[in-house]
Amino acid sequence: MKIPTEQELAGLKPYCLDTGWMLRNFLGKTKEEAIELFKSVGGVSNDFAYMSGVGLRFYLEAALEYLKGEEVRSEQWDFPSGLLCSLMCQVECFEVSKSVVPLIKEVAEYCKHHTQKLGLDVDCQDYITSIEEAE
Repeated sequence: MKIPTEQELAGLKPYCLDTGWMLRNFLGKTKEEAIELFKSVGGVSNDFAYMSGVGLRFYLEAALEYLKGEEVRSEQWDFPSGLLCSLMCQVECFEVSKSVVPLIKEVAEYCKHHTQKLGLDVDCQDYITSIEEAE
């Protein structure tokens, strides 16, 4: 899969301020560069709430790879819980593409079974439940 274009990543203009920040963080990044971003910059997990379906498909693969790695154990940005919150917003508040829901559920399922490793608290269980119930 190729790196998403601006329109594939953000959808149609005009963009809200948060979508603009998401574009500044992710536009043109490879999956490997995205993983480095997860390791080094706080708040990027919030950007997943503002990605279109194409962007989610591309960068959620990188996020899941990061979550499965060992470096996430020592991360300081609370990436796993922020990601779950953003994905809950995608399935509950925004009109996420139905084709992306299985991947979102895969991320939630991984988080559900690795809460201790990922440092997830009780609030994150509500995010996971909302994602599991998405259609």
